[in-house]
Amino acid sequence: MGKISIRKILWLCFFICVISACNIPLSSTGTENPKSSTSIETILTEMAMKTMEAAHSGTNETTGKTPEPEPSQVHTVDPSKVLNVCLGKEPESLFFYNSSSRSMWSVLESIYDGPFDVMNGESYPRIFEDIQIEKEAVSVSEGSLITNARGELDSLKKGVEMIPAEGIGLCGADQCVFTWDGATPVTMIQTTIIFTIKAGIKWSDGESLTSNDSVFSWKVDADKNVKTSKKFQKLTESYTALDDLRIEWKGVPGFIPQKSSDVFWIPLPEHLLSGKAVADILKDPEVNTSPIGWGAYKIHKWIPGDRITAIRNEYYNNFSETEPFFDQIVFRFLGSAGDNNLAALESDSCDIIDTTVELRKDLEPILEDVRDGKMAVYVAPQSSWEQITFNLQPAAADQIRFFSDINVRTAIAKCIDRNQLIRKVFYGQTEVPYGFYPGGHALYVPDASALSYDREGADSLLTAAGWVDHDQNPETPRIAQGIEGIPDGTEMILRFETSNSTLRLQIAENISESLQTCGIGVSSNTNTLDQFYAQGPDGPLFGRKFDIAMFGWSGADQFPCSIYLSNQIPTDENFWIGTNVGGYQSSEYDRLCGAARMSNLFSPGKNDDQWAVQKVYAADLPVIPLYFDFSIAVSDVNICGIRNESGSRSLLWNLETLSSSEDSCAVSQWNNIYADNPQ
Repeated sequence: MGKISIRKILWLCFFICVISACNIPLSSTGTENPKSSTSIETILTEMAMKTMEAAHSGTNETTGKTPEPEPSQVHTVDPSKVLNVCLGKEPESLFFYNSSSRSMWSVLESIYDGPFDVMNGESYPRIFEDIQIEKEAVSVSEGSLITNARGELDSLKKGVEMIPAEGIGLCGADQCVFTWDGATPVTMIQTTIIFTIKAGIKWSDGESLTSNDSVFSWKVDADKNVKTSKKFQKLTESYTALDDLRIEWKGVPGFIPQKSSDVFWIPLPEHLLSGKAVADILKDPEVNTSPIGWGAYKIHKWIPGDRITAIRNEYYNNFSETEPFFDQIVFRFLGSAGDNNLAALESDSCDIIDTTVELRKDLEPILEDVRDGKMAVYVAPQSSWEQITFNLQPAAADQIRFFSDINVRTAIAKCIDRNQLIRKVFYGQTEVPYGFYPGGHALYVPDASALSYDREGADSLLTAAGWVDHDQNPETPRIAQGIEGIPDGTEMILRFETSNSTLRLQIAENISESLQTCGIGVSSNTNTLDQFYAQGPDGPLFGRKFDIAMFGWSGADQFPCSIYLSNQIPTDENFWIGTNVGGYQSSEYDRLCGAARMSNLFSPGKNDDQWAVQKVYAADLPVIPLYFDFSIAVSDVNICGIRNESGSRSLLWNLETLSSSEDSCAVSQWNNIYADNPQ
């Protein structure tokens, strides 16, 4: 096979792997309109595989069913016990191995209780009596399957980079990267997790939920016909039912998951599906439209193009005396546009507008209605962010290296009023990142703050770095004076690359204007998405052909510090596959990232390693994080208990605890921009 073919295959694998971090189909947590602003995570996914979402037009594409009229009710339903949830899009399927949509998960929250509620960087077990986590140092030798230093499945051989269990004697520090010489005896950490399921949980058909149901799901997920990420499949050595309620997961040496929930497979009803070919399960109409679960509700009816109705599950056991408040949940499909859904909320056809609806363009009137007590809003920053990346190592040898001096990077960050940008574009409803996680996240660095806007400080730093305002006119570019490697008189004009989405164009214009007030010239170049994210060496981003570039990254899954590792720089040697497009290199950062990747599972709540790598990232400024992406939902003020949590798979993660009241009980999550300006 030729080198070009190998490159294409590896590039496609990179697209898939970079968004891999879950044993369920991935879904975006933001509410951003892809036509306005799209994160690189989303773009890579779209470029790697066709989207699974398809609009229903008379016939349900998964099931082949045609719409049916709603049958008349055989009993009276108390309207106060019916919750109407409006979704931005009808799910293609309700089988989680067949779909990747957020609307699907909004519906599935009604039939599944957990297995984990994952939010703000933490996993909260819902169906487990106990979870035991163990580690041991195991010997590995040539040919052993291991997890290499990049977090990938590999075979141990000479030249492979790995993280040994005892690093001090081999590479000078714990969790350091060691290049194996083919002879030195080495050990690696092997992790074992034993999940014990609570007794007494039943499927909605009355059968007991057992450990074999999860092992069966693991086997289904491993099938080639299931188009999920196989990352955790590859990094799993064994997944075994020890008895009816206990499951043992054992990882490949060197792999330590960030959370135990990463390596537990959502149970499937083996008693209904065993004996069927996976390809047949994927096409089964009942599996796709009426899957059974163990949660508070069960699917009653799906009318394509209109609604899905869920009713109480008589076998639900939440191990408490509190029963779910609502008897019936109705998921309505009114389209993604905010205006249709907001009109339905006003007319009482909707009680909740889910985060799957595009509400950003309606944000200002929504906030005004919240101020006036007409509705409640739930805004939550997510672990994905927009950033300006500095090209510290341009691919072309003759390209000017503007950013070798940390003072220049700091000055540019001080030139951009990020808080003002957030107020102007997002009405103050998100925050400026310091590290990889928003405030409230378990791994957020306490008492930390991002660099603030400081026009005069930026001027001083640039002058000290040798970029002088030779004509005392900030509208003309500064010039180089006495900077090593840059000829005197070189103008400071930066090539600014980004995509041509409406939102990014708006933000890019704002940033360009800010930089020009500091005497920094900007030559903007906007690209189609395909052009911007094209493979190197031709693509501007992965080919490292920019001075600064604006795009989005996500830290929602696994370890975001891995994005900026030295071995992630795209080059010709690695077929231009890598996430560190700016060429940032720091041995200290690499070491701390390795430690952070190892520490979270074994030392929950002890976040020193996680904080340390974020502090180096913030101090070195390989990028300027602009703002965290955020999700938005709204509800009637009489709906109680809604909480939009960062990283949760759905707004409705606690659906079984929601209720309604005659009085206003909703608690909005928002930045009250009217607090100092009462109307």
